[in-house]
Amino acid sequence: MQRKVIAMAVILIVFIALGYGYYELQEVKAELQAINNNSVKAIEQLHEDIEAIKSEMDGIESNLPTFAGVFSTTAYCKCEKCCGVWTDSPTKSGTTPQEGRTIAVDPDVIPLGTQVIIDGKVYTAEDTGSAVKGNVIDIYYSDHEETEEYGRQNREVWICA
Repeated sequence: MQRKVIAMAVILIVFIALGYGYYELQEVKAELQAINNNSVKAIEQLHEDIEAIKSEMDGIESNLPTFAGVFSTTAYCKCEKCCGVWTDSPTKSGTTPQEGRTIAVDPDVIPLGTQVIIDGKVYTAEDTGSAVKGNVIDIYYSDHEETEEYGRQNREVWICA
């Protein structure tokens, strides 16, 4: 009889332990499910962030300057020696030339209105010239002495987007 009571007590303890373990297992399972759900949400957010960054990078890349080549650059001013009969004329695009902005280009190579970078400075293609053919750019200066000092130089030219 004592053995039956002991056996019943052991069985009862085992059932209680198993039941407790079951409930504990359910709690662990619920926690793991919550972690999994949060991980899925985090991964989905990460995918969205990556797509947004890719889109932003595409926009940045399209705004980067492109290399046009190495051009022979010269300088000119609006004096008679540089411009002849066109001394008092506006540029080919109709603007008044301005030092640090205006360049003369071959419009078959660089269209008028295009912004280019030469030596880190941004210029606008506003003019043409009889000697400006092919990969030649004439940079406008307001002073003739500066044009003579400049001479002829080969420079990398970048087209702004």
